[in-house]
Amino acid sequence: MSVAEASHDRDPRRHFIPVHKSDIVRGLAAEAKLVAAGEGEKWRDFCRLLAAIFHYDYFADLERLKEAYYYFNPHHGGEPPTEASWAAAYQGLIATLRRVLSDANFVEVTKEEIEAAHRAHALLAVEVATPVEDYADIRFFRRGKHMDEVESAGWFRKTKRAIEVYDDVVLIAAAKQLDQLVTKAQQRRLRHGGFHDGRVIIKYFRDIASADLRTLLPHVRPIMSARDKWFLGLPALLGGIPLLLKLVPVLAVLALLAGIRLGGAGPVEAGGLKQSLIVLGGLLALGGFIGHQWLKYKHQSLRYQLDLADNLYFRNLNNNAGLFDAVIGAAEEQECKEAFLAYFFLLGEPASRAALDARIAAWLARHFACELDLKIDEGIARLATLGLLNRAGETFSVPPLAEALDRLGHHWDGVRRDGTRAQVQ
Repeated sequence: MSVAEASHDRDPRRHFIPVHKSDIVRGLAAEAKLVAAGEGEKWRDFCRLLAAIFHYDYFADLERLKEAYYYFNPHHGGEPPTEASWAAAYQGLIATLRRVLSDANFVEVTKEEIEAAHRAHALLAVEVATPVEDYADIRFFRRGKHMDEVESAGWFRKTKRAIEVYDDVVLIAAAKQLDQLVTKAQQRRLRHGGFHDGRVIIKYFRDIASADLRTLLPHVRPIMSARDKWFLGLPALLGGIPLLLKLVPVLAVLALLAGIRLGGAGPVEAGGLKQSLIVLGGLLALGGFIGHQWLKYKHQSLRYQLDLADNLYFRNLNNNAGLFDAVIGAAEEQECKEAFLAYFFLLGEPASRAALDARIAAWLARHFACELDLKIDEGIARLATLGLLNRAGETFSVPPLAEALDRLGHHWDGVRRDGTRAQVQ
């Protein structure tokens, strides 16, 4: 898959800013209106203090997520929530996760998207059996998508086709309670690795074809496609018919020997021994043929399992509770970037929301070649909660840097006092 050749679509929900926070701070510090006013250092202080406030706020979210997930974690040795309290506890976990993922610019993949993806041709040349009946709930969240061109093997030649690829994917899968599982096979699958009895797994992947979403679930197993069955079955049939025809005399000899034994004949003479060796050779040939076909089948199955394992291993970024730090960090950085940009482009230049979005998008395109459909709603909202946003009708403005720093300082002093009081209590 060529990343260089991928062309990003204009997904209206794709607002993620793929530029590092520090690069945005440095880029804005070099702009003329800060350089001319000699306020480069004030700008950096403003960004550091604003980022510290956001970090404190998101630390509380991180603690809530860890607390909500503790008893759902497959690696936790204690008892999960009881069946009576499971649904409420799970909904609380999902609500917190959905909000944090939304702050990090993830959107939930709809059922319609998943069903359409399952009908499409996957990037992996593997058909899989997905045990969705083992799970109480399955959710996918994605951030960004692009179209890519790949080669796929056809019946007679390779063909090129365009596929939709999700930049980032988060999977949440909740297992059913053990007494809700009907078959022993289901119970055996979910006990494997501790993923059972209402536990929840969370996985984070990068660059997943939309048609391959189902391959990300646990306990997925590859199955033979119709094409594989023809390629394996047809040679077996063509090779097996001549062998069976050759075995007809052997079967006749076998029947004759069986009749002799049942008739109570005496010891086998030299001719009878020869006939027995013929039968043995025929049976060995048949066994060898069956074993050869079985090995071909197993080789193909193992190759598909390797493809699945490679897809999961090299694209899996994080799992379970470890994911929270990554997602919280992404949400925090995204909100910081939006707030920095919103404040800077309103500083001394009041604007409407649409005009502000256009200014920021043009600057990012000019300096970082990012063609984005931006909506800085979160950044504006956070500036408002911190007392850094003024509104006159549809026009927004912000206070000068010195005044903004003073307001942030007072807010930070309050945060520190509240935090110290909470620790003492």
